[in-house]
Amino acid sequence: MKLPEAQASSWGIRPSKASPRREISGGFAFENLSDAARFLVARKMVYTFLPMENSNKNVRIGIIVTIIAIIGLGLWYYSQNQNPLPVQSGDSIESWNFQGSYNDDGPNEQKARDEIARLEEGLKDAETEPTDYALYVSLANQYTLLGDGKAAYENLGRAVEIDSEKTGMAWHNMGALMERLGAFETARVAYGKAVAAQPHLDIYHLANLEFLMKHFPDDVEAIEDAFDASEKQFNAPAPTLQLKIQWLESVGRADEAENLRGQMKAAPETSGEPESNVITVE
Repeated sequence: MKLPEAQASSWGIRPSKASPRREISGGFAFENLSDAARFLVARKMVYTFLPMENSNKNVRIGIIVTIIAIIGLGLWYYSQNQNPLPVQSGDSIESWNFQGSYNDDGPNEQKARDEIARLEEGLKDAETEPTDYALYVSLANQYTLLGDGKAAYENLGRAVEIDSEKTGMAWHNMGALMERLGAFETARVAYGKAVAAQPHLDIYHLANLEFLMKHFPDDVEAIEDAFDASEKQFNAPAPTLQLKIQWLESVGRADEAENLRGQMKAAPETSGEPESNVITVE
C-alpha cells in the first residue's frame, strides 16, 4: 500500500530529519509510508467504535467499569465455590451420587432430611453449640447417608475452612468420601492431612495406612514412611504392627513379617498402646 507524499502530509505524517522513517504526531514512527497508512486506517476503525471527545471518554469509562465488574464477580464466584481440597490432577469423578444407606424413599431418608433441616437451623444461630465445624461435618454425614456426594464434599470443605490444622475429622471424612467416589489422589491428600492435623490419634494413621496399602501398593516408600510415623508416635502399637505384618506378607517379605510377629509375642501386652484413640474436635 503506497501513500503519496502529499496525502501523507495532509494526514499528519512527516519525514523524520534523523532517519528516513516517517513519523506521526504523537510519537509513532514507521519505516515506510505503507506501515504508517495501515496504522492510520486501524486507528480510524478504533475511533469509529469509540467516538472522540466527551462521548469517547464516557464510552471508555463505561467499558472499563464493566470489565472490572465482570472480573470482580468472577473472582467472588470462584472464591465462593472453591473447595479447600480441589479434586487433584489425574482424578476423574464420573458421578457425585451413589447409593446411600438412607436413600430409600422411606423413613430413613426422611429422618436424614429432617436432621439436615435441624442442622441448617443450627448454623443460623450464632450462639449454637456445637461449633459450626461440627455442624458442617454432621451435615456432610447426613448427605453421605443420602448418597449426595457433592453436598457432602461442599460441607466438609466448609468445615476445613474453619479448622484445617488442628482437627482431622473433616479431612478424614473427606478422604473416605473421595475414596468412595474413586478420586484416589484426592483421597490420599485428605488422609495425609488428617494425620498431620492430629497425629496423636491412631485411627487416622490406620486409615491412611489401609488406604495406601489398598490403592497405592507399589508406593513402598510412602507405605513404609507411614508405618514409621505411626510406630514412632505410639511406640509400635499392636494394631499398626498387625497391619504391617499383613502388608509384609502381601509383598513377599515373609521373613520380616515372621520376625515382627515374634517381637509382638515377646513384648508385654500393654506395650505400644496408643495414649488416646478418641476423635475430638479442638
